Amino acid sequence: MADDLSKGHRVTLGFECPLFIHISDEPEGLTKARDGEGNRPWSAAGGCGSLATGLAEYSWIFEKLKTSTKIEVQPIFDWSEFSGGAGNLFVWEAFVSRQAKETSHIDDATAAARAFWSSIPNVEKSTMVTAERPFSLVGAALLRAGLSNDVRLLKQTCVVISA
Repeated sequence: MADDLSKGHRVTLGFECPLFIHISDEPEGLTKARDGEGNRPWSAAGGCGSLATGLAEYSWIFEKLKTSTKIEVQPIFDWSEFSGGAGNLFVWEAFVSRQAKETSHIDDATAAARAFWSSIPNVEKSTMVTAERPFSLVGAALLRAGLSNDVRLLKQTCVVISA
């Protein structure tokens, strides 16, 4: 990925974990499902486990990316802007659960990548989860790694593609 970015290629990167959560106005709504998540909220066992693991993993990945690329990485969450030429790193969330679960993590990742590929060119129309008042954990990780200084990332959702 660092080589591709350094050569001027644009990259999409999906993670199979919640990348943002909803900050409800009411305390009883803090752990409820994000809009479109159905009966499997981010705060259920699978969501919490993958969120914590993913947070550590993408924070590490972003730090390594910062130190190993030869150009400025410009992360973006908006597909229409990315497809229009803005940014060089499009970050998205893969939602792989229930019937879409495969026998291995590699197979889950393959299913997610296929679902993303199938959604092109209408990626944003394919997003299944939203939040009215998001807190972007992936945005915080990008800021921490020094890949962005745009604090607006903290309040942005990203595309969520269901496999």
